[in-house]
Amino acid sequence: MGRNIEYDCWSCDLLCAASSPDLYRINLEQGRFLSSLVTHSPALNVVARSKLHGLVACGGEDGAVECFDMRTRAAVGRINAIAPSGDIDQEVTAIDFDGEGGFMMAVGSGGGKVLLYDLRSSHPVRVKDHMYGSPILDIKWHRTLNSEQPKLISTDNHIVRIWDPETVRNLAD
Repeated sequence: MGRNIEYDCWSCDLLCAASSPDLYRINLEQGRFLSSLVTHSPALNVVARSKLHGLVACGGEDGAVECFDMRTRAAVGRINAIAPSGDIDQEVTAIDFDGEGGFMMAVGSGGGKVLLYDLRSSHPVRVKDHMYGSPILDIKWHRTLNSEQPKLISTDNHIVRIWDPETVRNLAD
């Protein structure tokens, strides 16, 4: 069963995260299924693609994020993304890449935390707790006209938070 989809504009592929270890690919130009990418997670919850460098990240039920280079269709890295937040046995529920620098990735957990990763490191640079314990539903990077740095918008069942990724300070709840 499909859980999340993402469009890869470079290859015209629709990527589908599902309740299996496979990341399914449908080529919309050819109108057919392509060979899927196999992950090490028991099932995938979310898939995201960077608009800058094309890296595809998959978040699994086991709390891991696995990244793929779509040029070679090979895994380039896998980390246990949720464990550094102190949560055990939590799932990855949301992922988004920053749209400016291309090196930052925000990962949402089933325990209500958002972890910010520099792609060059396996440890989060910041952790933001929503304080409700509900799964993070979505994360978006947002540019404003009055600030040079992007802000993060993260949501769970209780609240929408707008916050600064540098200071982890709330700008609005």
